[in-house]
Amino acid sequence: ANSSLTEIRLCYNKIGDEGATAIGVALETNSTLTKLGLSYCQIERSGCVRLCHSLSVNSSLTEICLANNKIGDTAATTMGTALKENSTLATLDLACCGISGNGCAALFNSLCRAARTISLSELSLSHN
Repeated sequence: ANSSLTEIRLCYNKIGDEGATAIGVALETNSTLTKLGLSYCQIERSGCVRLCHSLSVNSSLTEICLANNKIGDTAATTMGTALKENSTLATLDLACCGISGNGCAALFNSLCRAARTISLSELSLSHN
């Protein structure tokens, strides 16, 4: 395992759900990566849901950008649930991700319920 890699930017690569799933699996055992850029990667609901599950156990990521992927409401809801278990993520960019008012509300409800345990200080939901 690579013990020095701290940042990966895969923006504008067509990794899709398959690539996002592979990254999610890797994140479960990675302890050095702090920043992950996945904007414009054609990730949809299932790939994002898999990434969310890895956030429940990952303790090194501080920043994730998923902007401009069509993750939708289900993934946003799952992200909120995952963030209740994560104490390191500080920045989350979900701009232009096709999240409706219902998805935003579900995400906010999860964040409010876990306000004492989460470390999130910056959340972008613009243009949804």
